[in-house]
Amino acid sequence: MKYQNKDIIEYMDNWAKKEYALSWDNCGKQVYFERENKGLLLALDVTDEVIKSSEDLGYNLIISHHPLLFTGTKNIIEGTYLGDNLIKLIEEKISVYSAHTNLDIAREGVNYALADFLKLKNLKPLAIDEEKEIGLVGELESPKDIREIIKEFEEKLNIRGIRCYGRREKVKKISLCGGAGSDYFNKALENESDLFLTGDVKYHEGQRAYENKILMLDIGHFGSEKLILPRIKEKLLKEFPDLKIEIFNRSSFLLDY
Repeated sequence: MKYQNKDIIEYMDNWAKKEYALSWDNCGKQVYFERENKGLLLALDVTDEVIKSSEDLGYNLIISHHPLLFTGTKNIIEGTYLGDNLIKLIEEKISVYSAHTNLDIAREGVNYALADFLKLKNLKPLAIDEEKEIGLVGELESPKDIREIIKEFEEKLNIRGIRCYGRREKVKKISLCGGAGSDYFNKALENESDLFLTGDVKYHEGQRAYENKILMLDIGHFGSEKLILPRIKEKLLKEFPDLKIEIFNRSSFLLDY
């Protein structure tokens, strides 16, 4: 069965609605061509390697979590990294659609994928920002050793370089925010959480966790969001069973020694 790019994007818009996005974000179509879909590549970031992979596969749609155009780009200049990427996308007529904070907030989105991995129950929002629900708070069925949680992330999701700050071993109540969620640390304290899980934790933020007798687990920005890619694939295949989908499941710029 043949699908149109617009139908796939419409499905994404109905799931991760644009009104969920925070005001500073740039979700939605980044580069767009009205075309029959030839295949879809899922990635967290639109890098030169992701574009080349899409080109090599013969696919003409990339769905990313992080927007390609984010900082108010005012020109396209050949010989610059972003300029060359945009030129390549236009030359090959590859569309790019991004679902960022709207997908963080959406039901079954980034934070729900993390909560499901941890098997959390009694979920509620961690914080309210711009009248939108940010992050999640939930509970494990029974207290769990933090070392066991770390091991699950390492072995089941192949996440390396995990850092844990604090001074307790057992956790039951967990606050989480995928990506760079350290700004919501105080909300984790207000919710009397045993553990706050996010990415991109700075050294002195970890020190605050120690001082407040809460654990802070940094599984990396990429690690905290990568679960959304197989979830997008699963949901799209239910709606578009014959759709060709591949996942670019690594970071182009994070070296793995």
